[in-house]
Amino acid sequence: MIEDMLTHESKKPVPAALLPLGTDAIAKSIKMAPAVLRLATDLSIPDVELCNTLSKLVKETTKRNELRDELFLITLRHTRCNDDPKSLVRAWQVLHLTCASVAPSQTFLGFVSEYVNECANADASPGPVKDLAHKALLALKRSAKSGARRHPPAPEEIEALQAARQMNTIAFFLDETFEELPYDVMTTVGEATEALAGIIRLQNYQTFGLFVSTKQLMSRSSAASKGEEVTEETRALQDADLITDIIQEMRLVKAERKEQVQLRLVFKKRMFRDTDEAVQEAMFVNLSYLQAKHDYLAGNYPVGREEAIRLAAFQIQAEDGESLGQGPVETLAQVMVRFVPKVMLQQHPVEEWAAEVQRTHGALTQHTREEARGGLLRMIRSLPYGGSIFFQVRRIEDPIGLLPGMIALGINKRGIHFFRPTPMEYLHSAELRDIMQFGSSETAVFFKMRVAGVLHVFQFETKQGEEICVALQTHINDVMQKRYAQQAAKAAGAPKTPGAPAQPPSPVANGQAE
Repeated sequence: MIEDMLTHESKKPVPAALLPLGTDAIAKSIKMAPAVLRLATDLSIPDVELCNTLSKLVKETTKRNELRDELFLITLRHTRCNDDPKSLVRAWQVLHLTCASVAPSQTFLGFVSEYVNECANADASPGPVKDLAHKALLALKRSAKSGARRHPPAPEEIEALQAARQMNTIAFFLDETFEELPYDVMTTVGEATEALAGIIRLQNYQTFGLFVSTKQLMSRSSAASKGEEVTEETRALQDADLITDIIQEMRLVKAERKEQVQLRLVFKKRMFRDTDEAVQEAMFVNLSYLQAKHDYLAGNYPVGREEAIRLAAFQIQAEDGESLGQGPVETLAQVMVRFVPKVMLQQHPVEEWAAEVQRTHGALTQHTREEARGGLLRMIRSLPYGGSIFFQVRRIEDPIGLLPGMIALGINKRGIHFFRPTPMEYLHSAELRDIMQFGSSETAVFFKMRVAGVLHVFQFETKQGEEICVALQTHINDVMQKRYAQQAAKAAGAPKTPGAPAQPPSPVANGQAE
């Protein structure tokens, strides 16, 4: 039946859906067919209108996933039995843009791929058709990796693809510097992360990623009256997410929110791992330093006053050197907020902070900037909760009454750490070896862990349960791999006993730890 429709006269729209669809989807399909026919046959349509129309067609597929395959069939139909050379080329142009803008279902992907591949390599295909078919095949492979779109590409993004021109957006770093990030309608977050790492010449980028940062913007008067400060929320983006989807969502948030917000892409570490300490790459160390400094100044790492003074001295030597650290103490006092968390800074006169920091900095003047960055990183790593990534959660189940209602949850290579969130106050830690099991749903995460030698199940409300479990599993895997490597190295250096090969430790899987 489908084959008959595809080989039927393509200059007239089929007055029915090509695939079995629901009632609403059938009505949409019947409206889509004439629009695709006009795009594929009317050569007088300007590019702007073509891109606008295609964007609207793709929007329908984001509302009803079953229309993805229908749109492909409608478009494919105009590339078959088309004896008008110009119309045939236009039909393939539309198909190429469709392949880049829409991902067919997995069951339909094989059919579309096979057809496009045959046309790309058929001797009978004209040269322009072959070129467009090859482009369509490459676009199909890329779009299939990311799956269904959440939002249609903007018309200007489709127009850029048609002109083989990349778009640009801005990715920020934690020191407020930024880089232009090239993308097209098929670029995923994973591809963009790798591309940005190449631009800044970061070789060890595996622990870095892109985030969406949302800042609430308030005037000074409103901030003072509410007794609040501007807070920043960051959301990690998944590698399979499309950059165009992210940009569209940021635009929607800006348009919908009445209050002022600042949204932007941020490139930073996803997590600190045990293997980070062995990486000496300058860019890696610099970005890790920025991350540790950012998290510390945000109040995520509660420390004592002496530690805070030494951390401030390391920052001054890493960023300004003696010109600030050993200059007038009044000048240093004016910028202490750059080096000490605001909550701590309010506990003593700023002049006292500046004087103490200046004395401590005097012992660091012979350190290079790189050594000072390394000193701060070592201090942060030495904290029980240093190098954690943090999640805001709500307590659901606490069988021993250990925790308050709202909690900041930190996860690092040592285990799970619990804090009161505002201001950050350390409460309790559970080492990795004490976590027996963990798992998550869309709205919660649980841990079965040992507290004072007794197993208890703790459950928390969060939409980031999967991220929490992935972070925890990653650290457990790192520990197991390190242990196995040590055992293997020990076995390699010892006399081998026949019939007694070295055994790897029990694998960690499915959220369980031995």
